[in-house]
Amino acid sequence: MVEHFKQLFFVAFSLGAARLELAAVELEEERLRLAELALAACVALFFSGLAVMLLLLFVIVLMWDVQRLLTIGVLALLFASLGTWRVWCWRDMARRKPAFMAATKVELRLDAKALSSHRPLHE
Repeated sequence: MVEHFKQLFFVAFSLGAARLELAAVELEEERLRLAELALAACVALFFSGLAVMLLLLFVIVLMWDVQRLLTIGVLALLFASLGTWRVWCWRDMARRKPAFMAATKVELRLDAKALSSHRPLHE
């Protein structure tokens, strides 16, 4: 009987350790995904801002003697629209992700089901 409890304890401990390792891997993957997402956003914002500034300067200087105020207004509206569109794209990219710790949750449910029915794990 004692041997049975030792074996049960070892199996439960092994399961817990494996699930903890899986959870740690998933947490690290999520951290890396968020860091990559933030870096991509910063790079996109930097280059977009630089391009906007240079393009605005070019067009305003080009149209200085014709319709400079209208040109400034149209360009501001255009780039505000583009910026809004890009924010929506970024938000969609941020929302596209797997469920948090999905693999860990599935494995824990399988473990609980197997232990409650006294069947071997992952037949």
